[in-house]
Amino acid sequence: MAIGPAPDKHLYVTSHSGNRIMVYTTGASGGTPAGSYAIPAGCREPGEIILGPDGDLWFTSEASNRVCRMTTAGGFLPIVDVTVNAPGQLVIGPDGNVWVTSSLDGALIRVDTSGPGYRVDLPFPSSPLGLAVGGGYLWTTANPYIFRAEP
Repeated sequence: MAIGPAPDKHLYVTSHSGNRIMVYTTGASGGTPAGSYAIPAGCREPGEIILGPDGDLWFTSEASNRVCRMTTAGGFLPIVDVTVNAPGQLVIGPDGNVWVTSSLDGALIRVDTSGPGYRVDLPFPSSPLGLAVGGGYLWTTANPYIFRAEP
Protein backbone atom coordinates (compact mmCIF):
# COMPACT_ATOMS: atom_id res chain seq x y z
CA MET A 1 0.00 0.00 0.00
CA ALA A 2 1.12 3.52 -0.76
CA ILE A 3 -0.52 6.92 -0.41
CA GLY A 4 -0.32 10.00 -2.59
CA PRO A 5 -2.00 13.42 -2.42
CA ALA A 6 -3.57 15.11 -5.41
CA PRO A 7 -4.60 18.70 -6.20
CA ASP A 8 -8.28 17.80 -5.77
CA LYS A 9 -7.71 17.58 -1.97
CA HIS A 10 -8.15 13.81 -1.93
CA LEU A 11 -5.70 11.12 -0.93
CA TYR A 12 -5.19 8.17 -3.26
CA VAL A 13 -4.19 4.84 -1.73
CA THR A 14 -3.08 1.80 -3.71
CA SER A 15 -4.40 -1.61 -2.75
CA HIS A 16 -1.91 -4.16 -4.01
CA SER A 17 -3.95 -7.28 -3.31
CA GLY A 18 -7.31 -5.66 -4.12
CA ASN A 19 -6.12 -4.24 -7.47
CA ARG A 20 -7.78 -0.93 -6.69
CA ILE A 21 -6.93 2.67 -6.04
CA MET A 22 -8.99 3.95 -3.14
CA VAL A 23 -9.94 7.60 -2.73
CA TYR A 24 -10.26 9.40 0.61
CA THR A 25 -11.45 12.89 1.43
CA THR A 26 -9.53 14.66 4.15
CA GLY A 27 -10.83 16.58 7.11
CA ALA A 28 -10.09 17.56 10.69
CA SER A 29 -10.84 14.05 11.95
CA GLY A 30 -8.84 12.17 9.30
CA GLY A 31 -9.63 10.49 6.00
CA THR A 32 -13.08 9.34 4.91
CA PRO A 33 -13.56 6.77 2.12
CA ALA A 34 -14.91 8.47 -1.01
CA GLY A 35 -14.77 5.61 -3.52
CA SER A 36 -12.31 3.47 -5.42
CA TYR A 37 -11.26 2.56 -8.94
CA ALA A 38 -10.59 -0.92 -10.28
CA ILE A 39 -7.18 -1.29 -11.94
CA PRO A 40 -7.11 -2.33 -15.62
CA ALA A 41 -5.43 -5.64 -16.49
CA GLY A 42 -2.15 -4.07 -17.68
CA CYS A 43 -1.60 -2.26 -14.38
CA ARG A 44 -2.31 -4.93 -11.75
CA GLU A 45 -0.81 -4.93 -8.25
CA PRO A 46 -0.35 -1.16 -7.83
CA GLY A 47 2.52 -0.13 -5.59
CA GLU A 48 3.92 3.37 -5.17
CA ILE A 49 1.85 6.37 -6.29
CA ILE A 50 2.70 10.05 -6.83
CA LEU A 51 1.20 13.14 -8.39
CA GLY A 52 3.04 13.55 -11.69
CA PRO A 53 4.23 16.75 -13.33
CA ASP A 54 1.20 16.65 -15.64
CA GLY A 55 -1.33 16.60 -12.76
CA ASP A 56 -2.13 12.90 -13.25
CA LEU A 57 -1.44 10.13 -10.77
CA TRP A 58 1.48 7.87 -11.71
CA PHE A 59 1.81 4.47 -10.03
CA THR A 60 3.95 1.37 -10.31
CA SER A 61 2.48 -1.94 -11.41
CA GLU A 62 4.39 -4.78 -9.80
CA ALA A 63 2.55 -7.48 -11.78
CA SER A 64 3.31 -5.98 -15.20
CA ASN A 65 6.67 -4.31 -14.42
CA ARG A 66 5.63 -0.89 -15.64
CA VAL A 67 4.45 2.55 -14.62
CA CYS A 68 0.78 3.43 -15.19
CA ARG A 69 -1.21 6.68 -15.06
CA MET A 70 -4.71 7.76 -14.17
CA THR A 71 -6.58 11.03 -13.86
CA THR A 72 -7.98 12.15 -10.53
CA ALA A 73 -11.43 11.43 -12.02
CA GLY A 74 -10.46 7.74 -12.33
CA GLY A 75 -9.77 7.62 -16.06
CA PHE A 76 -6.84 5.37 -16.88
CA LEU A 77 -4.45 6.75 -19.46
CA PRO A 78 -2.34 4.88 -22.00
CA ILE A 79 0.27 2.75 -20.29
CA VAL A 80 3.78 4.14 -20.35
CA ASP A 81 5.68 1.72 -22.57
CA VAL A 82 8.76 1.23 -20.43
CA THR A 83 9.62 -2.10 -18.85
CA VAL A 84 10.85 -1.61 -15.30
CA ASN A 85 11.92 -4.86 -13.66
CA ALA A 86 10.68 -4.73 -10.07
CA PRO A 87 9.56 -1.08 -10.08
CA GLY A 88 9.92 0.63 -6.73
CA GLN A 89 10.06 4.27 -5.69
CA LEU A 90 8.77 7.09 -7.89
CA VAL A 91 9.84 10.75 -7.79
CA ILE A 92 9.69 13.81 -9.98
CA GLY A 93 13.32 14.44 -10.82
CA PRO A 94 15.11 17.77 -11.03
CA ASP A 95 14.54 17.60 -14.81
CA GLY A 96 10.72 17.58 -14.28
CA ASN A 97 10.28 13.96 -15.40
CA VAL A 98 9.07 10.94 -13.44
CA TRP A 99 11.87 8.57 -12.36
CA VAL A 100 11.51 5.06 -10.91
CA THR A 101 13.89 2.57 -9.33
CA SER A 102 14.34 -0.76 -11.09
CA SER A 103 15.75 -2.99 -8.39
CA LEU A 104 16.25 -6.10 -10.54
CA ASP A 105 18.12 -4.09 -13.19
CA GLY A 106 20.15 -1.99 -10.74
CA ALA A 107 19.03 1.16 -12.53
CA LEU A 108 17.04 4.37 -12.35
CA ILE A 109 14.67 4.84 -15.28
CA ARG A 110 13.03 8.02 -16.55
CA VAL A 111 9.48 7.40 -17.71
CA ASP A 112 7.44 9.80 -19.79
CA THR A 113 4.41 9.72 -22.05
CA SER A 114 6.39 9.95 -25.27
CA GLY A 115 7.81 6.44 -25.03
CA PRO A 116 10.83 4.62 -23.65
CA GLY A 117 12.80 6.76 -21.31
CA TYR A 118 16.38 7.21 -20.30
CA ARG A 119 18.21 4.77 -18.05
CA VAL A 120 20.95 5.38 -15.49
CA ASP A 121 22.74 2.15 -14.56
CA LEU A 122 24.31 2.09 -11.11
CA PRO A 123 28.10 1.58 -11.08
CA PHE A 124 28.02 -2.04 -9.95
CA PRO A 125 25.36 -4.66 -9.27
CA SER A 126 22.93 -3.32 -6.70
CA SER A 127 19.23 -3.10 -5.96
CA PRO A 128 18.13 0.53 -5.61
CA LEU A 129 15.39 0.97 -3.05
CA GLY A 130 14.79 4.55 -1.91
CA LEU A 131 14.79 7.47 -4.33
CA ALA A 132 14.97 11.19 -3.55
CA VAL A 133 15.78 14.51 -5.21
CA GLY A 134 18.18 17.07 -3.82
CA GLY A 135 20.72 19.60 -5.07
CA GLY A 136 19.82 18.99 -8.72
CA TYR A 137 20.50 15.24 -8.51
CA LEU A 138 18.67 11.97 -8.02
CA TRP A 139 19.78 10.06 -4.93
CA THR A 140 19.18 6.35 -4.37
CA THR A 141 20.04 3.83 -1.73
CA ALA A 142 21.40 0.38 -2.45
CA ASN A 143 22.49 -1.12 0.82
CA PRO A 144 25.06 -0.16 2.10
CA TYR A 145 25.66 2.58 -0.49
CA ILE A 146 24.09 5.88 -1.49
CA PHE A 147 24.43 6.86 -5.16
CA ARG A 148 24.04 10.23 -6.85
CA ALA A 149 22.80 10.35 -10.43
CA GLU A 150 22.53 13.33 -12.74
CA PRO A 151 19.35 13.16 -14.85
